[in-house]
Amino acid sequence: MKHLILKLFFWDTPPQGAFFALTFFFVCSALWFTLYQLLWLSNCGIVQLNIMSERLEREVLVWAVVQMLIAAYSLIVFSRAIWLLGKSCHLLHNYRPLLCVFPSMALCVCCGLFCLVPLFPLLKVFSPYGGFFSSTPKWIALFSCLPPRSWGIAYLVAVLLMTFGGFSIVASVARGTGVALLETVCKPGIALWGVFWVAYFLLLALALVQSAALSQVRSMLEKRFGYPLTAEGLREYYQKMGPADGECWKRFNEKAKLPSKLTIGDSVLDYWNGRAPDQLTPQFLPAFEDYCKSNEASLQEAEKCFDSVPPLPQYNFIPGKLIAMFSGQLSSCRQFTRLEMSRMRVFLKKQDKANALCAYQRISNCTKHLQREPFVIGSLVWIAIEKIRHEAMERLLESRLLTDDDLRALASDLTTLEERIPVIQRQAMYTEATFGQDAFWGMETGNAPDATIAFAQLRWFYPQLWLQAARDKQYILQQYVQEDFTHWQATPPPSAYIFSNMLNPALKATGNKFNVLASQARAMQALLRAEAYRREHGDFPETLSDLPIDTFTGKPMQYRYGTAEITEYVLKRTEDSAWEEDGKKYELKPQPRQARCVQVWSVGPNGRDEEGRGSSDDSCARIRLE
Repeated sequence: MKHLILKLFFWDTPPQGAFFALTFFFVCSALWFTLYQLLWLSNCGIVQLNIMSERLEREVLVWAVVQMLIAAYSLIVFSRAIWLLGKSCHLLHNYRPLLCVFPSMALCVCCGLFCLVPLFPLLKVFSPYGGFFSSTPKWIALFSCLPPRSWGIAYLVAVLLMTFGGFSIVASVARGTGVALLETVCKPGIALWGVFWVAYFLLLALALVQSAALSQVRSMLEKRFGYPLTAEGLREYYQKMGPADGECWKRFNEKAKLPSKLTIGDSVLDYWNGRAPDQLTPQFLPAFEDYCKSNEASLQEAEKCFDSVPPLPQYNFIPGKLIAMFSGQLSSCRQFTRLEMSRMRVFLKKQDKANALCAYQRISNCTKHLQREPFVIGSLVWIAIEKIRHEAMERLLESRLLTDDDLRALASDLTTLEERIPVIQRQAMYTEATFGQDAFWGMETGNAPDATIAFAQLRWFYPQLWLQAARDKQYILQQYVQEDFTHWQATPPPSAYIFSNMLNPALKATGNKFNVLASQARAMQALLRAEAYRREHGDFPETLSDLPIDTFTGKPMQYRYGTAEITEYVLKRTEDSAWEEDGKKYELKPQPRQARCVQVWSVGPNGRDEEGRGSSDDSCARIRLE
């Protein structure tokens, strides 16, 4: 047993110990990292390193403990070799070999630390120890002056210098102990290097094959969408939608910034989103009219922008930086349409049909503009404003001021909307696929915002990371082969798909929003038919035939004429808020009540029929009769 331990730690053979210690540390660290990652990629259950999981810290700890054991064994063997070298130099009164070891060790350590620099940004983003990596150490910041695309050459030089440093250490130990250099090479060390190079070329081959498969999927998607998945392709796609005018939107954003507080008596209402209570009470109505009069000039300028469909905003499609593009007009559009909805309701209360229809048309023009937004977030804002437009339709029907021609115009708008929904979802899929590929390209080439490293320059040094990134990108692109977002897998099976785990759940939920909008459009069409029946027969039908198909069940939607539970936003006084110095303000709170109404509804994404209640996720079109 003692002989085995002495042999295991190269107790009496310092040259072989130095060679094996350096080999063991480098090779076993690389092989352990590769094995750990392959177990992670295989989804076998042994390593489930999901950045969205609470188990991340424990999984990283397992890797760190094994790595520390590798380092501890290597340090013991190496320290023993240096100790015996020191004794030999002392006996021979020749300290030159020992003095040569320390600069070589410093060279190896410095080059090794430099090789860890590219991993630091990943640790900063994905590590559970976020506080530790929240700031960049000064020694890492020193390398930020390197151009991103020069890292490949710098890394190669560092690896060569580290190899030279290791060779110098082994040569110094051999010379100091009087051993030939070839005798320092031991069989276990040769075996480790053999395993290392076999693993390296195997991973390299897998990464090349995976990259070829990724290119095939990308080519298939570009053929499907008709445009390249690049910033230039997106620019070409966007320019075909119409002319752009950045100055127009600059003026609109300036005029749309209205006060966020509406004064009601001695209190205020936080009016940042422009929503009004469902019942225009004598308490709210004069305060709202005063608000509009005091901001009349700004309102008129903002409304002029939507008297027709406005031009497109001006965007800069810079390769690698698409993700940093900002749609500054989206929040202003949403606030404006909310305000126009409130103004339309005031006009209807005064029986002013002409101005009410003008306000409705401005809301409609805003939705037509947002259909051309090259962002998924733009599509989501469009869906939200379409919901406001449907609410406006409901209020117009409740007013009973519309003519038969007006009803036909609304029905035509809804038909056009239903035809546009799959087109816009396809557009969102193309732009989102392009954004994702551009983000990857920016990280790989160093063109991403605040990028300091071009990771593609290092793919030949880390083929396992190259393989993982290619698989992650391919998995994301394969989702865009689906017909729409709802067919995406919410959770990717392999936990190693970092970006897929972040992206997929959100985009699948986006698909449900498109289906909700389609259900709303169909329900509103059915409601228009019920209104047409009332005009012909004097009352709404008890049942409605030929109900539209529910997009979530494939079965006909539900119809009711009678009492139902609805949810309305009402003004509530609060006295316990520090938002104002005197603590007096109003808030809009949802409040359910029973009311007679006519409604058509879909069961919504959860698939449960909740009778169209406002507190549920049912998609409902409703005419309130009281």
